Amino acid sequence: VPRREGHDKLDFNDLACLMGLDEVAGQVMNAPKPGPLPEAGRTLHVLTIGELLEMDIPPRGHVLYPVIPTQGLAMLHAMRGIGKTFAALQMAYAVASGGTAFTRWRAEKPLKVLYIDGEMPMSSMQERLARITQAAGTEPQEDFFRIITPDIQPDFIMPNLATREGQALVAPYVEDADFIVVDNLATLMRTGKSNDEDTWAPVQEWILSLRRRGKSALLVHHESKNGSQRGTIAKEDALDTVIRLSRPADYEAAQGARFKVQLLKARGVFGNEAEPFEAALAPDGSWQVTGIDEAEEEHLRELAASGLSVRDIAEEMDISKSSVSRRCKKYGIKLRAGLR
Repeated sequence: VPRREGHDKLDFNDLACLMGLDEVAGQVMNAPKPGPLPEAGRTLHVLTIGELLEMDIPPRGHVLYPVIPTQGLAMLHAMRGIGKTFAALQMAYAVASGGTAFTRWRAEKPLKVLYIDGEMPMSSMQERLARITQAAGTEPQEDFFRIITPDIQPDFIMPNLATREGQALVAPYVEDADFIVVDNLATLMRTGKSNDEDTWAPVQEWILSLRRRGKSALLVHHESKNGSQRGTIAKEDALDTVIRLSRPADYEAAQGARFKVQLLKARGVFGNEAEPFEAALAPDGSWQVTGIDEAEEEHLRELAASGLSVRDIAEEMDISKSSVSRRCKKYGIKLRAGLR
């Protein structure tokens, strides 16, 4: 943009008014020529189906079987207060120690983890990790679980991973990690409008660059009122796995971390491994895990035994009266006479 001494930036209309069209023409003629496009000089490699089938490609493997593959990108989302950070810490610890998460997901071997936390007080982080460590019985090797958290920063400000500057700031620590956890998008990837695909594009490019470098990542995110992750659906395009945590119908605040775990998207996961389950954190830091059917049956039996009517049970479980009847029949539960 042309400048004149003592003036702010001018466009060509301003320049024409101040100095005439000849000056505009001279500026245009003498402007530097644009360089070659980024694609110039590139060539593409193309395979035939036969060449592809004959290639010796090693199995992909898993960082956390079966939900996060090697070079996998995953998202964990839930409403506030459900237990996102506890779940993410459990998964990260399992990867770093070569252990299990929720008794169902297991690490194939210990890998280096970088946990980037955007808002958790350090005392809370310490308390949660202490419980996880106590229950696990095994600890990660030295430097296999590293944490970046606001309370230890000189200015208490975390980098904005939606910018090149923020990405560059964490780059040395990311480079030394195999599995990166970003907890959470709202505090660490400050892109402005969460439902804007254009503002998400540079973030997605950074995430995809992790995959290209052989790394895996877990993004922790808030949930909208309709049960989906907050913001543009484009966030899920490049992901291998999307995990949702939600409250069971009979949840009580005194129970602490207790939630349903569902795989909303899971490439290569099927059968029993794809089934939802319920996880409850015990006082000793271990997880009590049951299938959704088991938890539902137990809850239904308790409600039926308490003498509630079908209508009341339906309201309590947030299902229809016909669903109550079908499930009672499925589990062999007999309602008391007169309560149907």
